[in-house]
Amino acid sequence: MPLEPPVTTAVRPLWSGTCRADDRVDDRVDGVSGVAGVMVTNVFSAHIVVNDYIVAAARTLGPMTQTRPYHHGNLRQAVLDRAAVVLRERGAAGLSLRELSADVGVSHAAPRRHFADRQALLDAVAADGFARLGTRLREAVDAHPRYADRLRAAATAYLDFGLTEANLVELMFAHQRGAGGAQVRQGATDAFEPLLDVFRHGRQEGVVADGDAERLGLLLVATVQGITNLVACGVVPAAEAGALLDAAVGRFPGAGA
Repeated sequence: MPLEPPVTTAVRPLWSGTCRADDRVDDRVDGVSGVAGVMVTNVFSAHIVVNDYIVAAARTLGPMTQTRPYHHGNLRQAVLDRAAVVLRERGAAGLSLRELSADVGVSHAAPRRHFADRQALLDAVAADGFARLGTRLREAVDAHPRYADRLRAAATAYLDFGLTEANLVELMFAHQRGAGGAQVRQGATDAFEPLLDVFRHGRQEGVVADGDAERLGLLLVATVQGITNLVACGVVPAAEAGALLDAAVGRFPGAGA
């Protein structure tokens, strides 16, 4: 008759009370009597002990496979997210595909499915930076119904991004040329669309002249970028950047409305 060993410790009291090492059991144990019953009992006891150790070890060690830091389809974004952190801390010189691979827990060859070389990585980081900026600007603009409030909110959001991500912004504007330049330029166009919407809204309110939206949008970008660069160069203290921006934005049509 095949023996099915227990898989839990629930039957331990039954078997430990029935069999000891030197016992000669006359009672039948699962249909087997005498010494054979002792042998059967010992087999079951051994299975119980082994199973106990297996269960305890499994609980201690946890799953044999660890959760990877990414799943199929988001390795590219994981690398870009980590690159943004490294860029903030160490600048573009600190960006390395090999180090980023180690940081996100993959082989150094894995990211090359998304970035052929370091230049491709830098272009992608720049394009991703514009996408992040565009999201910030859109959120700032959409939070206000009036043109004047939208203008100041957009300018403030842009300045905050520029001061916090100074290394990223420098990379964004430096990588609009070369093989990946088209992608970066398109990212810039998309990112600044909320600024154009601000001035289009101003035109609807009657405070911005027809045809001025693009010109004023470019002027706002130049204004904020200029202040950001002055702070980065140490010409303007970061604590004074907000006041300087307020004064500059106040010169735009309808800003005081």
